Formats: sequence, C-alpha cells, structure tokens
Amino acid sequence: MRYKLGKSAGSWLHYITYGFYRGTELRQDESSWWTTSLYSQLGFLYEDNSASYTLREVDARGKPNEILAEGRGRLRREQVFLSNELRLGRSFRLPAASPNLVVFPHVVGAADWSWQKDRAVLPGGDVSLTRDPHTWSLGAGPGVALRYWLREDHYNTPRSYLDASVQYRFPIGGGNTEQAKGLFMNLTLSY
Repeated sequence: MRYKLGKSAGSWLHYITYGFYRGTELRQDESSWWTTSLYSQLGFLYEDNSASYTLREVDARGKPNEILAEGRGRLRREQVFLSNELRLGRSFRLPAASPNLVVFPHVVGAADWSWQKDRAVLPGGDVSLTRDPHTWSLGAGPGVALRYWLREDHYNTPRSYLDASVQYRFPIGGGNTEQAKGLFMNLTLSY
C-alpha cells in the first residue's frame, strides 16, 4: 500500500531529556582529567493526517503491477522512543594548538528502544502499516571528540563551545542491530 499525505500534513513531537556530565568543562589547572557524560531522551510522536491510498498487486519479485484499489482516509502514526548514550574517557588539553582546545578519547555505550503503530484509517476500517512494532538495539565502541571553547573575554571564562565527535559502534544485541553499528558523527554548537 502506498500513500500520499495531504498538503497540511504535520505531527506533534513531545520529549524529555536528562543529562549527567562530569569533567566536561575546560580545566586550565590540569592537563588531563576523567570525563563522563550520560544522555537520555524519551519521546512521543503523534501524527494524524489526511491521505490518499493506492493498493497494488505485487509480483513474486516485489514489483508493483495493477492497481487493486484507491481511496481516501487518514494516516495515523504513534511512536514512543527511548535513546541513551554513555561516554567514559579522559580529556586532554592541547595547549600547543590552542589553550581552549580539548580532545576526548572515550568508550561509548548506546541503547535505543522504540514502539511504533502506523495505520491507515479507511471508510471500511483500519489497516495496520506496522510490521514489527517493537525494536531495540545496543551498541558499544571507541570514540573521539574534539571540543573548542570560545566566547571568553577579560572578565569571563569561555562560555560556548563547538564539539565534533566520531564513534564506531559494534552491535551487542537487540532486534535491530543495523541501528546499533557503524560510524556515528555529531557536531554540536553550544552557545
């Protein structure tokens, strides 16, 4: 089944986050220090949009053939997700390059869980569009982050930073191990 959303399509996303950070600040009194960061996010997505549907016959190779039915209705999606990341390592100042530059080699562990329910609401009843509503994944691996602190002046220490991190995660478990493995990159500007 294929669908096309109406022009006024939209959704609602609600989420809460929690973070625990120790040793993530710039230290001028030490050349290296232990660093820990934990980030967790719980969210809920809801979508209810008008849509037009096309149901096609599919051959043995998955190629669509003739149209079996067409109609209008609604597309309803609900998703709950939980995402967690823990980084442990040691931060090192790089004063030869800049007094405000820090490198953070670390090990990372990440866990994700999601529940999803997609359905087509048609005049004849609801049709589920979700094959597997529950997925989870767990991965771990090495990473490195480079953080440059900025916005300092005569009266203030650096108040902002630009952080770039690269990680390679190996899957440890879960029903969706493809989600837990590979190269992960992140670029953050905290003003």
